[in-house]
Amino acid sequence: MFLRHVDLHSPPSKKLLRALGDVCSDETSRSRLLHLSSTSGRDEYQQLVQSRVTIPDLLTQYPSCSPDLAVLLELLPPLSPREYSISSSPLVDPLRASFVFTVVDVDATPTTKWKGLCTTWMERLLQTHLRQSSVDISDRISALSVDHNNPIVTLPLFHRPTTTFLPPSDPSQPIIMIGPGAGIAPFLGFIAHRGELHKRGAVLGESWLFFG
Repeated sequence: MFLRHVDLHSPPSKKLLRALGDVCSDETSRSRLLHLSSTSGRDEYQQLVQSRVTIPDLLTQYPSCSPDLAVLLELLPPLSPREYSISSSPLVDPLRASFVFTVVDVDATPTTKWKGLCTTWMERLLQTHLRQSSVDISDRISALSVDHNNPIVTLPLFHRPTTTFLPPSDPSQPIIMIGPGAGIAPFLGFIAHRGELHKRGAVLGESWLFFG
């Protein structure tokens, strides 16, 4: 349940803070949590959110809080899906899809870091295979390629197609693409798609990709 269905990583809601405060046996902890959930504690609550304090952080900081499991599950937000753009083309290989992600690892406060939930998990899954590859970028990409008959790891995925963000239907039209960071992903797919069309005899317009 905690692994796959509820989000322990997001900042706590005021309703959750109030529920935690109600079950604190320590009066100081109780007063602090109830204050954070109140109108008068609005500014301090915003600081808590900006500091990326999580539910586990609170339970560690206020050990006298012993919420009922059913109440905790009811108040925790559901774990939302993370969406990533496919960076490959089914024309190149209909059985293989690639995607790009940036590992989120930022300083929440001078003493704490905030790590992205899904990107950190995927990085850990793939770290062994990255370390085993050489420094050459093509070898690193090859090390991450998954054989669908013999997968390295298994990721739960769902496909959400788009009807609006597509390359020009006429490949002879020129295209200018601008993709900062992981935003380059769909454009890699566009380029691969047009490259495969070219191999099949299509006349291509110019393709410009700007990234950074």
